[in-house]
Amino acid sequence: MTERTDRDPRIAAAELMTAGLEASLSSLPRPAARETSNLARGLRSSAAALRYSFLSSREADDQGLLDPLVAGGRRLLEVWRGLAGRGPSPSVPAAWLRAAGLTLSTLRRRMLEGEPTFAWAVPSMRAAVKAAIPSGGLTALDLDVRGERFSVVTSLPGVGRGDVVAFAILPPRKFGSVVSEGMLVEARPAGGGEGGEAEGEGEPGEPALPVGRSVGEVEAALRAEAARLGVRI
Repeated sequence: MTERTDRDPRIAAAELMTAGLEASLSSLPRPAARETSNLARGLRSSAAALRYSFLSSREADDQGLLDPLVAGGRRLLEVWRGLAGRGPSPSVPAAWLRAAGLTLSTLRRRMLEGEPTFAWAVPSMRAAVKAAIPSGGLTALDLDVRGERFSVVTSLPGVGRGDVVAFAILPPRKFGSVVSEGMLVEARPAGGGEGGEAEGEGEPGEPALPVGRSVGEVEAALRAEAARLGVRI
């Protein structure tokens, strides 16, 4: 499927993540905020330039429009890793750093290998559940992705330690004292066919692709945050 960049949910999600990062900068530790401020403004400008280039994904990549976003995403992840006191449940500003970093650093792969749909708008992957803690009618999950820990809050019953689940990176939200960095999704392998493996059959760290109603849930979450931040999506 080929579609122009101005209507591509993957680029809209990149703009959304950079807008959310900019809005959270004042709450980051001062050194990280200072380092990230100019970078975030440049990334949002680069995302807008890509979106309104009116090119196909391949043409945009050939013209180097993806380069600053991918490189900037990697730099955001470096800043995130440098923050002290990280744990299974990060602060909301730190979670924005990682969400933006992951979304941007994987943008080229999703643009060139995927399709302009909300299933490909943000990174999704499989993870091992290390802990499942009930919290106010919800369950706070500590997820392990090849040594990287993520916090996801879910209302789905029956998820427990030792399970392998798929989740999508989304704008962070706080539920009580716990920050959720995404949502659990029904998924198939990102590189597989339509008849790929069912939920729970992949290995932690493998890319995943939301399917079924999970695609609509990802879209709804992105649209709600875009409306809050004033980003067109």
